[in-house]
Amino acid sequence: MKFDRIRDLARSVSAVRNRRRAENRRLVRAFQSCGKGVELGRNVRVSHPKWVCIGNRVRVGNDVSLETEGGLTVGHGTRIARGVTIRTTTRSSLEAGRARRPVLIGKGVSIGRGACIEAGSRIGNGAIIGADAVIDGDVRDGVAESLERAGSEAGARFVFVPSTGRSGTTTIARLLSRHPQIRCRHERRLQLIRLSTELAHGIVGEEDAEAELDAIYRQSGVYRSPIYGESDHRLFNLIGILARLLPASRFVWLIRDGRDVVASTVARGWYDAEFRSGLWGEYRLRGDRCGDLEAAEWETMTQFEKNCWYWAYVNRTIGQQLEGVAADRWMALRLEDLASKSASLFEFLGVDPVAVGGMRENTSRRTVVPPERWDAAERAAFDRWCGETMDRWYPGWRASS
Repeated sequence: MKFDRIRDLARSVSAVRNRRRAENRRLVRAFQSCGKGVELGRNVRVSHPKWVCIGNRVRVGNDVSLETEGGLTVGHGTRIARGVTIRTTTRSSLEAGRARRPVLIGKGVSIGRGACIEAGSRIGNGAIIGADAVIDGDVRDGVAESLERAGSEAGARFVFVPSTGRSGTTTIARLLSRHPQIRCRHERRLQLIRLSTELAHGIVGEEDAEAELDAIYRQSGVYRSPIYGESDHRLFNLIGILARLLPASRFVWLIRDGRDVVASTVARGWYDAEFRSGLWGEYRLRGDRCGDLEAAEWETMTQFEKNCWYWAYVNRTIGQQLEGVAADRWMALRLEDLASKSASLFEFLGVDPVAVGGMRENTSRRTVVPPERWDAAERAAFDRWCGETMDRWYPGWRASS
């Protein structure tokens, strides 16, 4: 009987351990990115796993609470002890709800038992945080013996695909990923939704934006293919920073006929005062806050006009950003030419072409009013806001309108 009780106890302990391991595996798979050799202790609570980037050989102790809606990056080789709390949102008197403020933890950091890291904190490489410490701000780089072994991005080359959205970003990501040497993700980084708009609206400066991008792509970045790509319309104003941070990166400016983009974005409710699509709607670009228009003009514009402005503004910004990037590091590609120029695309990325076949992804499920059914006011608005850019990329478009 005693042997049976011991056996049953051992089985129960084993079952608990197996459940914990399975839960941790599910959690790791849900992270935005996660490196090799990551160890999670018991009762690790993560509120929003998709906002978390964890590097290689990170160890997280028992009873750790991570509130991560604002974005959390944990650099390679970092150790987080038992009972640590990390918060990435704060109540703001200026805005309704929670204000998202990312926490950036560098490489080789040691965070002691019971410490609390408040929203917006940045902890430098090799820093040592004592037990029960409360960190609310920046901690400078320290010296850690493990820092050299902490690791870094795995030598991947990067390709970024900026665009306006509704312009084939899903399609090109799938196309590139058909190549055995390339893995391209579509809108993988939720932080960019907030970051690009805050930068455009002047809420954060370029230095802060660079620190967050460095934390995402270098301090905690994990890449398992020779070429790693991201296709995301929120890259539109981050090109210059990424070009500096990642000198081997390349950029593919994906352009789609503005008439088709505006028809699609209007159908999806962009800039509709009665429709806010969660995080995307919360961080929708505004012409007045970007400094491109006066507030009074922005407020009087129709939904259709705002969508026209958006297409022209984003493409104009991409062009301005690419002016500071060496010509051999970027190419422009019209969506309508994607299939016929796929070989040139692969050649630009330094790999042998592969057959891609016909493909079109993420087509609109909503009723789209085609440009030929626009009324005179809508045609005039499109011409006003988008005509100059259309003349450059789609010469002769007026004859087909």
